[in-house]
Amino acid sequence: MDRDEALQNTARLLKAVSYFSDMDAAALDLVAQSATRRVYDAGQVILLEGEPCEGLHVVERGWLRVVKIGLDGREQVLQTLGPGEAFNAISVFTDAPNQATVTALETSQIWIVRRAVLLSMLDEHPELARQVVKDLAGRVMHLMRMVGDLSLHSVEVRLARLLLQGAE
Repeated sequence: MDRDEALQNTARLLKAVSYFSDMDAAALDLVAQSATRRVYDAGQVILLEGEPCEGLHVVERGWLRVVKIGLDGREQVLQTLGPGEAFNAISVFTDAPNQATVTALETSQIWIVRRAVLLSMLDEHPELARQVVKDLAGRVMHLMRMVGDLSLHSVEVRLARLLLQGAE
């Protein structure tokens, strides 16, 4: 695969991520050119909670596990991530350290868009800023629903809702 074809493939992957979906081709090419590709083996740590944020990560291939690890060593799985999904956005846009530990469940290929690149793109491309706000607001809404469910509904009610959603 030549360089132009590789760049087009990277741009196509990024275009599928909500943050970049409304960007024009020239801006998307700039992001794709700045992205760095990394391959991780199964079991390898991609991000470690508490370490400095490197950038936004986008999964091209493979499956990942996102966990919070307690002081006693217990793990709480927050989510699994697959192809086309982005992660570590909160740290990118808040200058906070990585919020969770991410591990490859299988051989995985990840693209990293550096934090500095994204922040400069926000200044120049309002469509990117709108998508970031929309995505982060959606995450806040999800967390509010989750807190409400955990604090206001019994386990039986939560299980019944989950089963009904699965049946749909």
